[in-house]
Amino acid sequence: MFHTSYIYFFLHFLLSTIIGNMALILKNKFQDINSLLSSYEADQSITVVKGTKKVKDLYSDMTEIVDRFNELFGPQLFLMGLHCSSQILQWSVALVNSMLKTKDEHQDDLVRLAIGVIYIFLMLVMTTCIIFKAKLWTDW
Repeated sequence: MFHTSYIYFFLHFLLSTIIGNMALILKNKFQDINSLLSSYEADQSITVVKGTKKVKDLYSDMTEIVDRFNELFGPQLFLMGLHCSSQILQWSVALVNSMLKTKDEHQDDLVRLAIGVIYIFLMLVMTTCIIFKAKLWTDW
């Protein structure tokens, strides 16, 4: 049971890194498009019209990319959240069981429980980072 948890933890970390980096790339692209729009000068109407059309096309392309991103990684994000929630419940049950045991059995369970709490904390941090990175580019 614990070996599969570590494998899931590694996969969780790997997916978090990939999804987080892709979200940052999308955020940077939106920033580039916004800076491109603001770089056009208002006194040259031909430049503004052409620039606005280019920005509109870039936003249209980015909308398609964001839709594909959501299709590819939306279910994984949902499953990562479910996995994190199930791990929290599992370690909460372990905490309650360790409180009900005698002192001799209690020492080993405290070490195991501390490792579990660190494990859950790291998973929550990774999942939260992904959510906030993905949220950043939706604001642009």
